[in-house]
Amino acid sequence: MRSSLFVACLVVACGAAQTPTARPPDPPPRLALGDVNVRRLVLEMAEKKACSQLDGKWLALPGQDDTPSGCPKNLTGADAGLACSWGRLQIRDCRSSIQDGALSLAFGGVGWTWVDQKSGAVGVRQYVYLTATVEMHGAFDIGYDPTAKVASVWLTPTEPLKARVNALGVIKLVGDGFLGTLEKAAATALGVDPKHQFAMQGAQMFEEKLRKGMTMTFDTASQQVDLMLSPLPNGIVPKRPFPNGAVPWIVNERQEVFPGGVQFSGPYDPLPAVQLDAKWEGGSPVSYGVVCAVDATSAADALARGGTPALVLQGRGQFSDPNFTKLFAPPACPWVLVTSSAGADSSRFILQMTPAQAGADAGAPIVTTPQSATAWVTVMSFDFESRKPDGKPWDFGGGAPDPQIWLKAGNGTKLVIVPKMQDTFRASPMLRAPAAVEVSVSSPLVIGATDIDELSDDPMGEATITIDDVIAHPTTEVEFKLKGTRTGTVRLKLERAN
Repeated sequence: MRSSLFVACLVVACGAAQTPTARPPDPPPRLALGDVNVRRLVLEMAEKKACSQLDGKWLALPGQDDTPSGCPKNLTGADAGLACSWGRLQIRDCRSSIQDGALSLAFGGVGWTWVDQKSGAVGVRQYVYLTATVEMHGAFDIGYDPTAKVASVWLTPTEPLKARVNALGVIKLVGDGFLGTLEKAAATALGVDPKHQFAMQGAQMFEEKLRKGMTMTFDTASQQVDLMLSPLPNGIVPKRPFPNGAVPWIVNERQEVFPGGVQFSGPYDPLPAVQLDAKWEGGSPVSYGVVCAVDATSAADALARGGTPALVLQGRGQFSDPNFTKLFAPPACPWVLVTSSAGADSSRFILQMTPAQAGADAGAPIVTTPQSATAWVTVMSFDFESRKPDGKPWDFGGGAPDPQIWLKAGNGTKLVIVPKMQDTFRASPMLRAPAAVEVSVSSPLVIGATDIDELSDDPMGEATITIDDVIAHPTTEVEFKLKGTRTGTVRLKLERAN
């Protein structure tokens, strides 16, 4: 069980938002552990477990310091664990390897963050939806403080991080007063699109934390695993809104949720019961509930496409009390906690969830080879050739195509996964199909792309997804072909829904 401590806490750690430090703490002791073979063992365990633990997790994105929000501001060191979370990023693509004695970790996902930013009399105050990818390489060191009874593992970047953020949806400019109205009108007339700049804001704070490295801690007294996106001294654990108790928590953070938004925490494995402890700190009352993880992912995709999904929550309720406790049974599926504002203002609060009863080990399941399955298909990335098979450009005048990627089941159901993307050869949309589809031995799935034009739409190629792909290849890359000629590739995530 302890072999996955690092990756378990990596999931927990990003659930706490932090803000950039004024002065980086001292680096971890490079000789914290003299036995390089043990350090190598920890590295290999992390490489094998990291992505399996990260995949599908909802990581917190930090709030801004330069706003009138009531969240604590400019926290550093262990205090940063008390800061607010303003958004979420779901990890949907993860790869890990060991290179030159360092852990190479690449991950990306889809999410959102609240943006409250002004330039002059014009600004943006809304949720911005985005995709983000990060590549990092880090070295491991481990140590133990016998007085504090705390073990620490440090992951320190050995190379500069590579990060990329793309905005989704519509960004609306807001003008204050007469001058702001004029500036807004001028920006609109000039075709100013602030999407990228504002989408980068929340993700850059997250990236800044990763650049400093991360510290995993294990408190041997409370059995609590935790992680912070900054280097902490040996024996120091992150501060959290709720102190460690007799039962290790699974989430312990401060959130601020703005009207029209949600926060997803998890997913968590099925448990007989959990206890939710919370303290309301200001604003509108807080709504909460739980939902199966697959439904939360579908809702996130609908939000990224500009839709308005309806989530049917279990164990739902509200609180606006200084102290609130609720015991409930989560669904018998991987599940997430959903929190939102129940009024016209933002809701600021702290919460903690702990298992109310230890789960039993049901043993290993019996694995059989199915003849059919219901599957979720996610388009992670695509890359098209610069020209059609006949050598002609995709668009008139030599421009890039406007691809739309769709999925067709054996029964004829056709679903659009990636809506039209203007002038794009390659992208990483990381969007899931709006519904699960059935695939069988006799009825494979067809995934295809269409170049959407004003006058006429042109096919860009198709590929086949078989039942064997769904069972054996959770992540796979297939070739688009048009009249037998390769036109591009698409990288897919295939998840069984049953």
